[in-house]
Amino acid sequence: MMKKIAMTGAMMLAAGGVFAADCTLALQADDMMQFQKLDTAEQVTEVVVDKAACPVFTVTLQNKGMAMPHNFVVTKDADAEAVNGDAAATMGVPADDDARILGMTAMANPSETVEVKFDTSKMTAEEAYKFFCSYLGHFYSMQGKFIVK
Repeated sequence: MMKKIAMTGAMMLAAGGVFAADCTLALQADDMMQFQKLDTAEQVTEVVVDKAACPVFTVTLQNKGMAMPHNFVVTKDADAEAVNGDAAATMGVPADDDARILGMTAMANPSETVEVKFDTSKMTAEEAYKFFCSYLGHFYSMQGKFIVK
């Protein structure tokens, strides 16, 4: 179920949006192949980060599924499909040294939790970014906008 989520101050985001005011984002994924806010059924399709307030951003991903692994990858929007395509050669695991990746968790098997901290200083408000799961076949259903303010 997707809902509107009221955030800090007067900010409202569209359905599926999360404003990460405290520089952290806790997500879960399961066999429905969606990113959701941890311990809720609210699908996350947009993340907004205040770069000035969050020079380092942390994403925690808990895999609550039973059948398949998931990860969380952030790239420029223009690079996302190519990064995902390249990862297909290694069972959906992108190369650690891929310069196009701005942040990436390890692959979380069922019942595992993974975390990544990444530097937002390389990101700009003018650029479009995307987050996604790179495991085989997950890219088109597990993705969203990563917006830097």
